[in-house]
Amino acid sequence: MGTTHQATALNLGKLTDPRTDGTAQPRGNGAELRTDAAIALRAAQGMLLTTYARTDAKGSQLDREELLKLLAECGELFKSLGETAAARGGQAVDVQGIDALRQSLNQWPAPDSNGLGDPVLAMTAAAGIASATPRSQVHYAGEHHDTTAQNNLQLTSGAAMHLQAGKGLSAFAQDAGISAIANRGKVLVQAQEDDIALNAQKNLHVSAVEGEVVITAPTIRLVADDGSYIKIGGGVEIGSQGKVTVHASEHDWIGPKTDSAAIPSFGRDPAAQQVTFHYPGHSEKSPRAAADHSYEIKLEDGSLVKGMTNADGLTERVEREMMHQAQVSALRSGTPKGGAQ
Repeated sequence: MGTTHQATALNLGKLTDPRTDGTAQPRGNGAELRTDAAIALRAAQGMLLTTYARTDAKGSQLDREELLKLLAECGELFKSLGETAAARGGQAVDVQGIDALRQSLNQWPAPDSNGLGDPVLAMTAAAGIASATPRSQVHYAGEHHDTTAQNNLQLTSGAAMHLQAGKGLSAFAQDAGISAIANRGKVLVQAQEDDIALNAQKNLHVSAVEGEVVITAPTIRLVADDGSYIKIGGGVEIGSQGKVTVHASEHDWIGPKTDSAAIPSFGRDPAAQQVTFHYPGHSEKSPRAAADHSYEIKLEDGSLVKGMTNADGLTERVEREMMHQAQVSALRSGTPKGGAQ
């Protein structure tokens, strides 16, 4: 079944090239929907893409037993390692996203039901899924993005790799340790508004093959298990309940002298954002800014910001000490017209 317009055709069964002198070269078996134009697949109550076989068309339309089993394994590993990390002082995982999707797929309607299914796109493949492009690839989730692997999860970049998080970054390894190595270039670790804690059950080693080790602070204290200590800052103080032994070929007790070390300066910028409102049909070439338009911004801390957009369609700059999710709505006569997160 087909048309010459944009070479659009639906081919079924044994696929062949057009026949010449009564013969045709085989092209495959099964089904092929092809066109030189565009193809759209739309399903308002869910779509299942699967390579798990149902021989001779047995099974229901949305038969997804293998997918549900895999998602159960995924959820079990996701939660168990997350709970282990939290018990060891790490950050607990949020299971809302994965649980909600599993529930939606479990509740897809039965074959003899007239019920409505959630508009979920589900993909599963018995021998793996490959996705590749020579250009850019974007993945976005308006809520949660959960990635789980029973074996290795490996991320590789031929250039730079950037990780940003609005509310914390946690790394936990149950076994085999954690390695962070820079073959070339500096390793920089900063806590710009709080403490850095380095703790080890056994030994803690600090060394520099070349150069020096510089430790600087308003006060430096070295304290041993027995209470012996050295305190540096406002002078030098040494204390111990036991003996103090100093070994040197010579002892020079001379006048005062001090040194200095570079200390970084940390700026303190709050989390801030502005939102731009546009009318339908807006583009860079034909801008349609929604100037002098009422809006409200609801933040997850319960606060509410109301105002009018400026001549460029921009809201006021909303600042908070921490990152917040915001629900932004355009208003008409005091009633929300629509919103975006």
